[in-house]
Amino acid sequence: MNNFRGLIRPVAFVLGIVFLALSGVPLLLFPLVFVALVPLIWLWESSSSYGRAFLWAFSAGIIFYLIHLYWIPEMITDVPVQRWLLWLGMSLLVLYQALWWGLAGISARWTRNAPLWLKAPAFAAAWTLLEYLRCHMGDLSFTWATLWAPSLGDALLASTAGLWGPFGISFAIALLNALLYGAARSKRWPPLAWAAGILVLIHLAALIPNGTRRVGTLRVAVIQPNILLEYTWGEVERAYESLAKELKGKGVQIVVLPESAFPGPLRYSAKAQSLSALIAKRAGAPVLMASWDKERGRYYNTVFLVNSDGKPTGRYDKVLLVPFGEHYPFHERIPKDLLKKVDIGVGDYSRGGRVKPISAGSVLLGPYICYESLFPDIARAQALSGAHVLFNLTNDGWFGTSLGPTEHFHLGRLRAPETGRFLVRAGKTGVSAIVDQRGRIVQKIGLFERGVIVADVPLVEGLTPYTIFGDWPAALSALILALALGYTLLAQRHKKEGDR
Repeated sequence: MNNFRGLIRPVAFVLGIVFLALSGVPLLLFPLVFVALVPLIWLWESSSSYGRAFLWAFSAGIIFYLIHLYWIPEMITDVPVQRWLLWLGMSLLVLYQALWWGLAGISARWTRNAPLWLKAPAFAAAWTLLEYLRCHMGDLSFTWATLWAPSLGDALLASTAGLWGPFGISFAIALLNALLYGAARSKRWPPLAWAAGILVLIHLAALIPNGTRRVGTLRVAVIQPNILLEYTWGEVERAYESLAKELKGKGVQIVVLPESAFPGPLRYSAKAQSLSALIAKRAGAPVLMASWDKERGRYYNTVFLVNSDGKPTGRYDKVLLVPFGEHYPFHERIPKDLLKKVDIGVGDYSRGGRVKPISAGSVLLGPYICYESLFPDIARAQALSGAHVLFNLTNDGWFGTSLGPTEHFHLGRLRAPETGRFLVRAGKTGVSAIVDQRGRIVQKIGLFERGVIVADVPLVEGLTPYTIFGDWPAALSALILALALGYTLLAQRHKKEGDR
C-alpha cells in the first residue's frame, strides 16, 4: 500500500504532461485539455511547501517544452552554426518557459486552503496572466505550446476567439480544470455541474454574431514552390514558371508567394523582377511576395505588392523580428566588438514602422511575415486598419521535417477567428493553406510538396469584440488575483484575531 502511495505523485506528474501534449499540436486530441491540469493541480496544491510546488511544476514545464522544442538543434541554417550553440539556445529557452510553469505551481499552492469558489477562478486567473505575460515580454516573448492551442481541434471553441481572444480561451480551460479538480477532491457534485455548465456555455458562445460581414470575394492563387536553400536560380525559375502556367485563364485577382520567394532581393535583382513580372503576366494579376530589402542603409524583411512590370506598388515591413534569427535581442547594450566575434548567423534587420494594410485597388490586404503569425497583436492591428483578408507569408524550411512547421502553422490559424477574417498562408516549403473565419482549413498544401491553391476568399468588414477590446481577459485575471489576495489577507487577519 505504501509503495502504491509513493507512485501517486509520479503518475499524476506523467498523466498531466501526457494529456497536455496529446491535446495540443499535432494530434489536437482537444477533449484531453479539459482534464489535463487536474492531476497537476493536485500535485502542486498538495505539496508540503512552495518550493516543492515550484519544483514539481518547473520539472513538468521542462519536459513539456522539450517535447515541443526538441527540433531546434537540428534546424537548417544558411550559415555554418556550431550545433552546441543551438543546443544551448534550446536548453535556455526550455528552462525559461518552465519558469512560468513553476510560478503557476506556486499559485496553486497559495490557494490550497481557500474555498473552491475562490480557488478555481484564482488559479485560472494566475495561469492566464502568466501566459499573457510570457507572450508579451518583448524579445523574450514566446507563444509556443499555450493552453489555448488545443482549441484549434475544436472549431466551436476556436471560433469564440473573436469574442475574448486566445487568453479568454486559456482562462476557460484552466477554470474547467480547476472546477473538475475541486469536484474530484471534495467528492461533491456542484463543482462538476458548474464545470459542465461552463463547458456548454463556452461552446454556445460560438453562436454569438462576431460583428463582421462579408462584402465580396477575392480570387487568390497561392504558389508553394518547395524550394530549398541549395536550389540554383535556374531551378527556381523553372519551378515558378511551371506553376505559373497553371494560373492562366483562372481569373485570379492576386497571386501570393512565400517569404524569401526568390534567392535575390526584389528591388536589387533584375532576375527577381523579371520572374515576378512573368508570374504576374501569366496570372493576369499582381503578385504579393516577401523579400529582404535595403533602404537608407537599413535592412528590412518586406512584403511587396508587385505589378506586371515587376515593380513594387505597395509594401509592408516586418515589425516583429525573430530574436537570434533576424537580430540580436538588446543589441544596443552589447559591445559591438563582442558582436563581431560571436557569429551565429544572426541577421541585422530593422523593425518596420506601424502595421498597415497594402491597397490592391479597393481591397485592403493584411500581410504579416512568418514569426508574426504567432502573435495576435499583428493580425489584430491589420484588422483595425481595415484589412479585408489576412496574408501570412512564411519560410518554414529551416525547421526541416520536425514538429516545428506543423506547430507554427496551427498556432497561426487562430488569427482568423480572432479577427473574423479569412487567412491566406503561403509557405515556401509548406504548409500553405486557406483558413476560414472559424479557424478551419479550407484548402491546404502539405509540407515539402509543390503546388498551387486557387480559391475564392471572402472579403470581410467589421470588427470582432476581441479586435476592438483586445486582451481584456488578462486584465480581468489581474483583477481576480487582486481580489483573491485581498480576501486571503483579510481571512488571515480574522483568523489571528480569533486566535487571540
